[in-house]
Amino acid sequence: MGGRLQTETNRLIAERGLTPHAACIGLPPWSTIRFCDAAGKDSLLMRSLFKQEAIKRGLLTHGNHMLSLSHDDRVIDETLAIYDEVFTVVVEAVKAGRVEECLEGPPMQQVIRPV
Repeated sequence: MGGRLQTETNRLIAERGLTPHAACIGLPPWSTIRFCDAAGKDSLLMRSLFKQEAIKRGLLTHGNHMLSLSHDDRVIDETLAIYDEVFTVVVEAVKAGRVEECLEGPPMQQVIRPV
């Protein structure tokens, strides 16, 4: 299931034209969606917009996938359907240069800071 979720998430990312800005990386049972700005640096703004839009659609996520036996085809299908909608919103915001303006609250903050 993790492999399917990761593969299909990356397919949706590519179909929406988000490949320069997003990728589902990691091992199949434990992957994460990484968001990057135009310079290739992690983007908390895009991750914040992704989380906001997923939550609006009933999916509480931080973009990490830690699969268990409860993640069956139905759960994966529901997740991918939500991702499809969310990635559309994210790519429109990126193309318009309005990611931060699309946030309905403050963006995420880095918890662990490099020393």
